[in-house]
This record gives sequence, structure tokens and C-alpha cells, in this order.
Amino acid sequence: PRVVVGAAFRRGAGAVPRDRAGLAVYTASLMERGAGDRDALALAQAVDEIGASMSVTTGWDSTSVILSGLSRDLDRLVELLTDLVLRPRLDAGEAGRVRSEQLAKLGQARDDPATLVGWAAGQTLYPDHRYGRPLSGTPESVSRLDAAAARDFHRRVFVPGNATDFLKP
Repeated sequence: PRVVVGAAFRRGAGAVPRDRAGLAVYTASLMERGAGDRDALALAQAVDEIGASMSVTTGWDSTSVILSGLSRDLDRLVELLTDLVLRPRLDAGEAGRVRSEQLAKLGQARDDPATLVGWAAGQTLYPDHRYGRPLSGTPESVSRLDAAAARDFHRRVFVPGNATDFLKP
């Protein structure tokens, strides 16, 4: 009775310049804050009213948009997926909130020894490469991110020739 629909794109945080570290994570979070005609609250309500779940995630080499819900709501899930992939709002007001949240998470991560070891290992193994920076960026790089940067990342990554779609019953 459940179905999963989504799209995966061949680029992620590894395609972001070092001075914009965190942009892929920032854009993924911002995409969940409104799409199509729906602002953040309306999008969350549309997902909740059909008992579905939604996620936009990114790694070093890919970015994915996934919705899951009941198979009887497949048309609605595909509609929401289409809006998320093709028409994310990427609003300036939400962009500021997402940036603040991402900066707070980076601050919290500085208190986690395992995270610090991972960051140090990445910097040691890849000193002059994007992989040497944390996936979620640094306070310096994240503080410079805005809606325009997210729109630019979206425009470069979310293109038809870069996507694979899937439907999983």
C-alpha cells in the first residue's frame, strides 16, 4: 500500500566551490521550505494531510528528492515531487532562517569529538580539495549563502540530463 517516488541528481556537495562549502546542504534544506504555489507551511500541510513523508538530501556526489506515502495518493505525490524538483520557491525569508539553522548546527557540531575527528581527517586527506571541508560547510562559508546562491545551485544541478527518477512500490 506504500509507494516511494523521487528523483536523484548526479551532483552534490562535491560540485560546490570550496568558498561556498555548505551550499548543497543549504539548498536541500531550503527546497523543503516551499515549492510551486505552496509556502513552507502549505507544503508541510500538503504532505501531512496525505500522511506522506518528504526529504531533500545531498551527499558529496548526488542530491535526492524523495516522497513516500500511500499508493492511492500517487498522483498527489508526483505533483508534490514535480513542484519540489522544478519549482522550489527558494524564498529570501526562508533562506535567512535556513542559514541561521545551519550555522547553529555547525556550532553544535564543534562540541562533538567524532565530528571534529572527521573534519580533521578530511582536511588532512584533501587539503586543497572540496572534500577537505565539512559537507555542511564552515561558519564563514555558510554565513555568505543566500537565496540567489541556492537558485544558482538548483539551476546547475536540477537539469533533466542530470536526473534519474524512480517509483518504488
